[in-house]
Amino acid sequence: GQPEVKLGILPGYGGMQRLPRLAGPGNAASMCANGEPVDGHEAVAIGLADEFCPSAVALPRAVRLAQEVLSGKIRLARRDWDAIAAAQAEDLRRLFASKEVEELLAAPEPDAGNAGDLRAARRNAAREALQALRYGYERGFGAGLANDARAFGKVTASPAGQEWVRRFLDKDPRQSSFLALLPPPEDP
Repeated sequence: GQPEVKLGILPGYGGMQRLPRLAGPGNAASMCANGEPVDGHEAVAIGLADEFCPSAVALPRAVRLAQEVLSGKIRLARRDWDAIAAAQAEDLRRLFASKEVEELLAAPEPDAGNAGDLRAARRNAAREALQALRYGYERGFGAGLANDARAFGKVTASPAGQEWVRRFLDKDPRQSSFLALLPPPEDP
């Protein structure tokens, strides 16, 4: 998942560009709007992980894979992020045609007067995340990364972003409350 939404901010470091291309726009939107994690089995099923390993063997398996990559035994494929996005165009269209996404996109930005409203802060973060996702698909991966950074700064500097980051640092239990803004995506 992308827990940043629980702070009323966006996923950082290009999360709105890489995640949807790996897991699909619908899965990414749900993860970014709701902030809930996926387990290992689901991560494999949606394309975020190549394999699932029980915790008892995960570290040795990861070390072995890293050694194989470093030795050249395994070659990692480079991804063409824009080609992946182009192949997901119909998924993106379907996502943005959904009633739930349309409602999130129409949500107003919280102001200083309602910065402490958890639902408003999360809706704002989800709206900005969805807009960032669409921006990257429409303008390309590189432009999407630059836009992610701009959007992250905008939301984090907003009254709601500042309020909920402060609450996180103060260990306010409300910041981690579950609040579903989007349902899980349906299989096409």
